Amino acid sequence: MNITTVWTRTVVVSCLYITLSGCATKNIMTHPDMAGKSRTIKTVAFAEPEIKVYEISAGGVPELMDDWSAKGKENVTKAMMTAFKGTPVKITAFKPDDATEAELKQVMALFETVMYSMKNQAFINPQNPDFSVGSLETILNSSGGDALLLVHGVDQIATAGKKALNVLGTITGVAVGALTGVNTSPRMEGTAMRMVLADRQGTILWYNTYNGTYDLRDPDSSDTLVKNTLDSFPGFGK
Repeated sequence: MNITTVWTRTVVVSCLYITLSGCATKNIMTHPDMAGKSRTIKTVAFAEPEIKVYEISAGGVPELMDDWSAKGKENVTKAMMTAFKGTPVKITAFKPDDATEAELKQVMALFETVMYSMKNQAFINPQNPDFSVGSLETILNSSGGDALLLVHGVDQIATAGKKALNVLGTITGVAVGALTGVNTSPRMEGTAMRMVLADRQGTILWYNTYNGTYDLRDPDSSDTLVKNTLDSFPGFGK
């Protein structure tokens, strides 16, 4: 097998304070010809991030908070623009017009299908490394970019009552686990961020998901999450 035809996948799990905070997880996928394809990328068009922030009640019911989501979008946007300063890659915020907005929505919807395919087929059939959403020429001509960067973030924030139940459940779960070997602790709330980079042909060059415990309502927390998700971005010298 020619190793240059194989997608690179890196999964990193960092566990700190496992009992209460859980693990931070990265899932990075990189195109086998990233070095060649990224040479022509000087400007990255950054589409408005899709950020959803939920409040989780004591009963475990999520409620989408529009004001929190708007604040999260603002924080992530600022963090993204800041993160690219001092790097060889220029980033430009892309605000689509009516014509390109509909096309961008279709592309974002198609990304969901392609991401699923990547996770399930990239390593089963490594001889077919290209995953694409179709031509992005129209969108990138409008934005002035050489590649398109999409960002999606979801934050689930517990109420005080839910946090109290989490602590109680964790303590109980640890005690039961010590006796039975089975972890019965409740699922902790947390944050997930996903970023996707695609070139003009729509070929996906880089993809990363980062899961951890953050607060997208907070600028500093958002900044840290964005930097952690971008640390493998092509052109950042890492």
